Amino acid sequence: MNQGLKKERSHRQVNLACQGLITRNNNAFELARHFIPKGDLLLWRLERYDLFRGEASLLEGSQKGYPYQEVGKFLIYLIPFLKAFGATEQRVAEYSTVSLSLMPGAEKFLQMLQAASIPCFIVSSAFRPFIRSLCRLLGFEESLTYSTPLDIDDVAIDISEQEVLKDIADEILNMPLLSWRNDSAAPQCRQVFLKEHISYCQRLESILNDEIANMQIGKLLSRGLALAGKGKVAAIKDSLEKTGNPAEGVIYFGSSILDAAALSWVRAAGGLAVSFNGDRAALQSAEVAVMSGNSAILAILSDIFYYQGKEAVLELINTWDLQHIQIQTEKLKIHPSLISELFSHEPESFPLLDLITDENLERLVEASQSCRRMTLGEVWE
Repeated sequence: MNQGLKKERSHRQVNLACQGLITRNNNAFELARHFIPKGDLLLWRLERYDLFRGEASLLEGSQKGYPYQEVGKFLIYLIPFLKAFGATEQRVAEYSTVSLSLMPGAEKFLQMLQAASIPCFIVSSAFRPFIRSLCRLLGFEESLTYSTPLDIDDVAIDISEQEVLKDIADEILNMPLLSWRNDSAAPQCRQVFLKEHISYCQRLESILNDEIANMQIGKLLSRGLALAGKGKVAAIKDSLEKTGNPAEGVIYFGSSILDAAALSWVRAAGGLAVSFNGDRAALQSAEVAVMSGNSAILAILSDIFYYQGKEAVLELINTWDLQHIQIQTEKLKIHPSLISELFSHEPESFPLLDLITDENLERLVEASQSCRRMTLGEVWE
């Protein structure tokens, strides 16, 4: 990496999500699909309910702080259903290991950070067994990761509760996918439910927060905290306590609505918030958009940020152009190995970088979503 600037500690660090940056996996949806009949469709309905809850609380003014800080509870809602259909921590760990799929360039990106001793923390919504498997594969230190606890073996389930949960799963699968329409009176949200879906939302509320919560297996709902929204903000703050770095010393790479609160917090704190093939919520919360089929570009941005700071990254992005990039990178003193990796891409797949503005947001959403689908395949949104 940037050998000429290594003598003085930088007081900066890299924090990043996992899905879409390090792996292609959507761990929760893959586990749901593997263990539960039509489980991915079940989880999709739970996710839409969770998203509406978060946006509704934002509209009502009950949510303080950063947008989307309450999203992610659908991950915890999934756990009793996984238990009912025979999942155990061992089975989850075994499946997570064999299903791991790395993003192109991700392994090299992390190796570059480790070789340069750049502090790096993975802040993932994936369940902990998946992150453990990832750490073993990459030789990454597990203590530098944050993830969603599973603890699925800690609570027993009897046959009667198991059958009830299977019936509930069928009932939810027979519900329509919750939808809402735009409300011009609430431009920050997408917020008014279609009238015919209100009863389904109320039924889901009763199922999740009354029926399942009052079962023995419901203890898993009260004990679990998904690493998403405000949970990711807390993880970043904890990583800063470990390093002693200031909040403005964080570059955070995120890709989805689960990262939106973290991106907003880092941006407000003076750090650099980067959307990598992000969805709309990630782009709305970030300062920089990166679109690429290869994660190696993240090594270049991390290298510049760590050794030269946020302004140097913004300077590169402001003049990002394929024809002139070699001159620009020489000016910014990027290590030759990173330049070689950058130019190993075909011209048509060369990374796209841009600063996010109100004027270009819709264009970036379209381009980012296209790259997101290309790299991750089927994405529930």
